[in-house]
Amino acid sequence: MMISPVIHRWLVELWEQTKVTARLVVRYFNWIWQHSRLKTTAAQRHHRLTHYHPFATPPPKIPFHSNANLIHIPFSNA
Repeated sequence: MMISPVIHRWLVELWEQTKVTARLVVRYFNWIWQHSRLKTTAAQRHHRLTHYHPFATPPPKIPFHSNANLIHIPFSNA
């Protein structure tokens, strides 16, 4: 039984997309596995910054930064 070239091309593209998707999923879970063991995910870092032992040093103060001095509006001499 012959398969039409259009269907064959569609199946090949679908297979390639499936391989790429599977590869991305495996890489994502490997990243999560590694960083959760190292305690370096964003949620774990946030927990370290917001939950600290009362007798330990307090978390670092984050200075307030205003973007007002970063905006540069050129004036025209018209």
